[in-house]
Amino acid sequence: MTDFLGRSAAKIGWIPAGDESIASSRYRAFNPIRELRKRNVPVEIYKHRRRDMYSTLVVQKNYDPSVRDTAEAIRARGGKVILDLCDNHFLFVNGQGSDDAELRRSRLEAMLLVTDLVTVSSEEMGRLVESTVDLPCYVVDDMIDSLSNRPFWRRMLSEQHAVSHRYRRSNGPLRLVWFGNAGSELYDFGMIDLGRIIDELNVLSGTLDIQLTVISNSEEQFQRYVRSSASFPVEYEEWDLSTFEQSARSHDACVMPIRLNDFTRYKTANRVATAVFLGLPVVTSMVPSYERYAAALYIDNWASNLQVIANSPDEVADKLQLARELAEMQFFPEPVCLQWQKVFLEAGVLV
Repeated sequence: MTDFLGRSAAKIGWIPAGDESIASSRYRAFNPIRELRKRNVPVEIYKHRRRDMYSTLVVQKNYDPSVRDTAEAIRARGGKVILDLCDNHFLFVNGQGSDDAELRRSRLEAMLLVTDLVTVSSEEMGRLVESTVDLPCYVVDDMIDSLSNRPFWRRMLSEQHAVSHRYRRSNGPLRLVWFGNAGSELYDFGMIDLGRIIDELNVLSGTLDIQLTVISNSEEQFQRYVRSSASFPVEYEEWDLSTFEQSARSHDACVMPIRLNDFTRYKTANRVATAVFLGLPVVTSMVPSYERYAAALYIDNWASNLQVIANSPDEVADKLQLARELAEMQFFPEPVCLQWQKVFLEAGVLV
């Protein structure tokens, strides 16, 4: 089938969870679509006016009843529906906002009834899905921004001496950054985790000059969890796609405290990959998806590890190089496109 200009029409319509301001929608919809189209895979953002042209629908954690109706209609005419999941929305939670979480969970269960195949963002998420529903399930990694649609990562890979040089500084504070979704108390993740290490950073600041920048989407949570208890310099920047890379690169290390629970254990290593491609060594807690990076990360022990980063530039450079090599194999466009193409082959969409 071709369109009115004679071009091959997209057979695969993709419904993201949100627009390009949402990281997961970029990593698991917009970025893959751009790269797959370069490889002549017939995909596009779903357009209702072209609904009869799609043989397959990819739904990125969007459980709205109208999306379910669209999926049901495509299946009714013999098409396939692929549901892409990157968060544990099967989770039962209690507390403020739990009614919304319960509604999300019930809509997810309804969406699964009109789904043929599930894609997930991590091995751990795959095990959860396989234990919950009787559907084929495939792991497809995130395609992070700096690897998919910017030349930045190519510059980083060619500047092997720049990283080491950055850590041979004579004066000045160690500039720390935390970036990401502000999260929520309901699912117990996000900036609340950063707040849990502020006391330890306060102690560290007595022997090492440090400052912290938070790049996120809630100044209110920053005030509550960070500024209210920090005794060293802290500042907040509203996250913006157009300025994030330049801002993050101006720092010396990234801190990623994470409390392991039934929501965070399914998170991917996309923040680790983003940080290392920005030239930032990572001090983090361990979650399952970080295990493959263990030798390239600084795990917990916040004060002692930050002292190492401040004083051992060659070690930092070696860890960054290893982390980048591992991230290339996981988050580059080529391996992620191959994963999506395999999914489409298994679904019978591509031959």
